[in-house]
Amino acid sequence: MTNFIKGLKLSEMFFKEVVQTIIKESFSNLKYAAALIGAGSEVLSYDTEMSTDHHWGPRVMLFLEEQSYHLKDNISKILSEKLPPNFHGYSTHFTEPNNIGIQLLSKAKDGQAINHRVEIHTIGSFFINT
Repeated sequence: MTNFIKGLKLSEMFFKEVVQTIIKESFSNLKYAAALIGAGSEVLSYDTEMSTDHHWGPRVMLFLEEQSYHLKDNISKILSEKLPPNFHGYSTHFTEPNNIGIQLLSKAKDGQAINHRVEIHTIGSFFINT
């Protein structure tokens, strides 16, 4: 059994230990900010072990400058290829969203690209779409 890690802490560790390294190696000149904002009990640090049953796990949001947003799909693809399948005992792979948009942690099959939750936005796209 994995020891429970609060979602904000898990996201911070996921970014600092994994995502940041991949971005630095693949997009060395990219300017961006990382955060975890929006909906979810973990965003306000109200999450408990019960929260892990839906829409919870290693995730982070990257905010790009407008002039770099065209790299969004490429960044996402590289992360899918390079992210580890597990991070501190939690899968980094998520199911596809169900009919109400909920995603669950899921074990990736060997060699399968990771369906991650590293969301990529600009400040404008985030606030227009939420």
